[in-house]
Amino acid sequence: MRKLLNYCKGDVTREKVIKFLEKIKETRTPYQFNNYLKAFRRFFKDFLKKPEFISGVKYARIRPKFEILQDFPSLEDIRKGFEVLDNNLEKAIYLFLATTGLRKSEVLNLKKDNIIWEYRAVIPQHFSRSKRSGITFFNDETEYYLKKYLKERKDNDERVFLIGDRRFRKIWVKVSSYVGKRITPQVLRKWFAFEMRKRGVPDSFIDIFQGRAPKSVLEQYYTPIKIEELKKVYDKANLHILK
Repeated sequence: MRKLLNYCKGDVTREKVIKFLEKIKETRTPYQFNNYLKAFRRFFKDFLKKPEFISGVKYARIRPKFEILQDFPSLEDIRKGFEVLDNNLEKAIYLFLATTGLRKSEVLNLKKDNIIWEYRAVIPQHFSRSKRSGITFFNDETEYYLKKYLKERKDNDERVFLIGDRRFRKIWVKVSSYVGKRITPQVLRKWFAFEMRKRGVPDSFIDIFQGRAPKSVLEQYYTPIKIEELKKVYDKANLHILK
């Protein structure tokens, strides 16, 4: 706010605020610009009760960095990681993370009722101020191993995956060691977005799959017709690991 006041020389107008923010956007990172805008929104909207000073100004879109680094896994690396897995639980959870793009917490807390088998759709009920769940899908490879794993189960637990923290961590140590590159649930989430973008899926749909879209947008897709539309976009990408 001091920098803004110095820029405006005490005469704060909407025009000067907008010009100041444009200057910040040109010279700073998107993260820094958003921090400025957050402060201005709190000051003008919540404190001064003058939202018109910043109305219409949107946060800078922060896209994940998908530079192909030397140690970033390729499709072949992800496929190779699958080879070292020992049982249907490990295979199902590995493919599920890779083909849905969901967060680790979403997958481990997923309930059977969150899966719509007709569409191979996943709708985790997870909304908070900082995180919101996506509406995503998994492929036929994942369906095959997931059904095999669930068929082996003799319990009535409503959770899709029953696995302890220690065993879960061992999966990624084993896979990373075998492949020679770091592969974790977070890496698979980034890899999913990168692969879908390579295959021509628009960012707006990737945001829906991964829960980055606004809550209002996600809620618009909670209908059978809209889910079918999303599934067509997902299926068109033809994301497969094993073939």
